[in-house]
Amino acid sequence: MGKEFAKLKRGCLRKIVLLGLPFAIIYSINSQNSKQSAQEKLYQVPKTVQVLEAEYLQPDGKHIHRKKTADLEELIISTDSIDFEEDFKLTTQNYTLVKHSDWWISRQIGGLFSLYSKTLLWDWDMGQGLDGERSKAALAILENREDIKDLTVRINHNEVWEDTGRLFTDKKVKERNNLLARLTIGLASTFGGELFSETRRGDYYNPMTQTVVAYSNVESILAHEMGHHKDYQRFDNDWEYALMTLFPPTTLYKEAKASIYANDMLSEKDKNQTWRYLLPAFLTYIVGGVALTRKFIKNFDPHFIELKKEKKGEVEMINRQREMEGNSTKITANNLITVPPAQVYKTYLNQTAALFAGIEGYNQLEATTGSGIYGAAGFVIGAAIALKAGELILNKVTGTSHDCSSPLNYIRYKAKSLINRIS
Repeated sequence: MGKEFAKLKRGCLRKIVLLGLPFAIIYSINSQNSKQSAQEKLYQVPKTVQVLEAEYLQPDGKHIHRKKTADLEELIISTDSIDFEEDFKLTTQNYTLVKHSDWWISRQIGGLFSLYSKTLLWDWDMGQGLDGERSKAALAILENREDIKDLTVRINHNEVWEDTGRLFTDKKVKERNNLLARLTIGLASTFGGELFSETRRGDYYNPMTQTVVAYSNVESILAHEMGHHKDYQRFDNDWEYALMTLFPPTTLYKEAKASIYANDMLSEKDKNQTWRYLLPAFLTYIVGGVALTRKFIKNFDPHFIELKKEKKGEVEMINRQREMEGNSTKITANNLITVPPAQVYKTYLNQTAALFAGIEGYNQLEATTGSGIYGAAGFVIGAAIALKAGELILNKVTGTSHDCSSPLNYIRYKAKSLINRIS
């Protein structure tokens, strides 16, 4: 028992050092934190904004609510009349910017679960809520960037029910995604993503409703989420690109693109935040992607499924021995299996290539025939060809011969098992 604990302790310490060292180096080199730029006027807020509707408090506390009517050619408000420390809502032709607070219990729960991001990025401003200066920065970016449009930005809150309704009522949202995509991916990302964002006070972009939820009082984090929006706007729809998030390498690509766009939005003095905040966050996606791929292989690769069956007797013996020693912690076959690194990275790359090829096959056949059914067939054909070709190429590169893990291999394996049982 003592030896096992010592081994576990050494393993945990080794992982903490290996994972913590890159972050410590990054933080020591890039010492600027979010507070250093808080007092500086780094973002040029326009003196006036042309709006469709505006609701805000003036610095003297007076509540203002104005809405453009048919007899008004344009409705212009002065930004000096807005108290950016308080709640406000600005709706323009290109964007909606809303600052509001979640209900009290939600803020307490979110504050507790935001300790992870506060610790990881070593800044209490993570998940703390945007102050007046950062709210002004959000407005400045939206007003001064012509490439950011058709976006809703929610500061310090989210509105799950309202955004769910927008999936079916917002004209710009409906135009970008078909009904099936909105009923499936849209509902899942809105309910799941925005609720998860609220419970941990985490910054989030929902492509299916074109909504940024901003909780962190850090300009680069806000700009990063807006960068996701700019990235998605390169395409005619959102659901295909959103679906790629299921594959870790594609997630890395999307996070990198968002950070590149964000760096371009930041003021010169805030560009240091790209390295201070966005690079450490990106490293967590690399670690998470590798871990998810390894888990996928253990649970869905036919070779490892059979290997776990072979380990069943050994697992039972070890658990009986532990029980006799008074150790109630049980192991599973997964604990006895080691996935070769080459297998992990091959799978990582191969699945991503297959997804891209499948989507390209769908687009080509759907555009040629005008039929979604033929498009679906094109997806299957494109993905299958890419899986096999990628496997052959990666086997050559890595010098290994085992198959890349793929959903196709798993389906083939389950079908063969079913046929064997029937016969």
